[in-house]
Amino acid sequence: MSTQTSLRPPFGSLESAQRLSFESPSATALCAILVVVATVTLRPAVSVAQVPRGVFSMGQTGGRPSDNVLENPDVTGVTIRWNWADIERTEGNFFWDDLDDVIQLATDANKKVLLRISTQAGKPDWVTQAVADAGGSFFTFDDNGVTTTIPVFWDPTFLKKKTNMIAALGAHYASNLTIAIVSASFANATSEDWNVPHSPYDLVQEWLDLGYTPKNLEDAGEQIINATMTAFPTQYVSLAINGSGPDLDKDFCDTLKNTCVAATAVDYANTTWPGRLVVQIDSLSACNPPTPGPDDRAWKSPVE
Repeated sequence: MSTQTSLRPPFGSLESAQRLSFESPSATALCAILVVVATVTLRPAVSVAQVPRGVFSMGQTGGRPSDNVLENPDVTGVTIRWNWADIERTEGNFFWDDLDDVIQLATDANKKVLLRISTQAGKPDWVTQAVADAGGSFFTFDDNGVTTTIPVFWDPTFLKKKTNMIAALGAHYASNLTIAIVSASFANATSEDWNVPHSPYDLVQEWLDLGYTPKNLEDAGEQIINATMTAFPTQYVSLAINGSGPDLDKDFCDTLKNTCVAATAVDYANTTWPGRLVVQIDSLSACNPPTPGPDDRAWKSPVE
């Protein structure tokens, strides 16, 4: 098995799109690969860190890269995943020491970092309480057998707490040259990957009853994209995208139904922050075609 990352336009042809291929030095020429697809529009006038090229290792949330990874000259960088709850245990009081130490390991080993803060499954309990105290709305769904309740993505209290954290994160880390990419998310029910639960259909109705519209989610996305771009002015910002199912947006969007909000978010970021966005699609597939695929999906495998 090999791990490959490629840069491709996710929605239409983006100017100066560049393809990036990361492959393990021990990988064989197998077609089945775990794919992370990313797209970035590059413009020379934008002064940002160079997109790192090579093998990246992704470890467990809250963990440190292994010595094997740090000592391997064929590994370019590490994805560091960290819980929001572990850096802001109480509101406005930040604890950076543990995360500092892990990033320093990457610096000492001359590895680049993709920083990914878990803002949903890893959010502090005080955030959920603040949303409840403000009379916010919550969405409940089954997450692989576990009943899970989260604030709606567009809740103003949740977004305020999250953007405050992003600003503090940038104030502490934006000048760190080891950090090349920072993850943003706004449609993430569990991890930082795009996940808007929409099956069974009862979940679609639940979203609608809570006031969901594509505009609500797009506005939340703009707030998070702007906050992250502002907090990290010399880094790239990654955004994992996917579809939200065939039914949730069907009465709102004229053309794209499944990927309507994702496409709008990509267009917004590329227009507002040109040269800064890395669009990420995580998928396990075989012989992957260019995105987005011919049938309104952010990814389509030829073997489906």
